[in-house]
Amino acid sequence: MKARPSLELLGKLDKKGFSIEHYARQDKPLFELLEGEGERETVTPLFSIPEILAGVKEVGRRGLSIKRFKGPR
Repeated sequence: MKARPSLELLGKLDKKGFSIEHYARQDKPLFELLEGEGERETVTPLFSIPEILAGVKEVGRRGLSIKRFKGPR
């Protein structure tokens, strides 16, 4: 089996700032998922790159709340 393509991909990701260690859970958060604004803002710590997708999916599962705004006439 050739590992060369995998090593090349890992090298490219490393150049972009994503080391192989970022794919395994870390002790400290690597990223934060921010949801909402102002006083209603929530921050969810993410400890690995795969948690980004899971976090975004969770936000999507909760759905969007769209409020109608009518400006001055």
